[in-house]
Amino acid sequence: MLVKKKAYSLFLIFIINCLTSCKNTSTSPSFFSPTEQIVEEIPDFGNFINEMEALDLVFEEIDAQMLPDIIYAILTVCVEEETFEIQVEIIEDQKNGKRYHIKNEYIDIWVENEQLKILYQEDVPLIEPLPDEYLELYINYLEAKSATNDFLFVDLKRQMIFVFENYNGYYFLIQKFPCASGKNATPTKRGHFIIENKGPVFYNEAKFYKCYYWLKYSGQYLLHSVPYSLDGEILNTAIILNTAMQKKVSNGCIRTEIQNAQWLYENIDTQTTIWVY
Repeated sequence: MLVKKKAYSLFLIFIINCLTSCKNTSTSPSFFSPTEQIVEEIPDFGNFINEMEALDLVFEEIDAQMLPDIIYAILTVCVEEETFEIQVEIIEDQKNGKRYHIKNEYIDIWVENEQLKILYQEDVPLIEPLPDEYLELYINYLEAKSATNDFLFVDLKRQMIFVFENYNGYYFLIQKFPCASGKNATPTKRGHFIIENKGPVFYNEAKFYKCYYWLKYSGQYLLHSVPYSLDGEILNTAIILNTAMQKKVSNGCIRTEIQNAQWLYENIDTQTTIWVY
């Protein structure tokens, strides 16, 4: 699979290469030149095909480095006095980990937290970042779609937010910010969503904090600033309100530093696609 715009880009490269190779070739041979010096230039379309095949290989190499941040757990099930343990994926939680939406090849259900044993891996080192041009190639190769001119990609394995802008059918990377996602017990929901709504601030008076510049993308899941006290001071004491970046510290939302959250709030419209991976 190749996107039309990338094929078009490769075609342009092919044309430029042809023009460059012909710079030193006379397009109007002199009648005084020996006829054996007049050589017909035939484009090598085989090179163009080879470039497209090479692009496929590059994509496969990049794709191998794009790893989903799947949170696994062991579900305990009792059937006729026999106990079975089944590995499942946690999709989302409710009420800070009291209930979980889980699934595997055979089930897709909600269960109470007492039935699960979450496999904790919150201190796993971040994956090496990819070059910007690799990310652009990856997103465009996948034919990213958005109802607006922008596309958001959240790489949970690298704890980064990437912003792409569509220009003439090609998505260019224009911004990238570090972020902090949900703990394994309260994981960030993965998948393709759209920005449903946004606002300048929300308050959690029960826990005495607020967050600025939120973008809602799925139910209770938001992208917003790090937490602040109700009087406006940044919080960095309680573990639940840790403001560190590029760590799993939240209750499921995606956090970023306030200046980055403000940029997203001011520049990203509702209906923009966000891919959380």
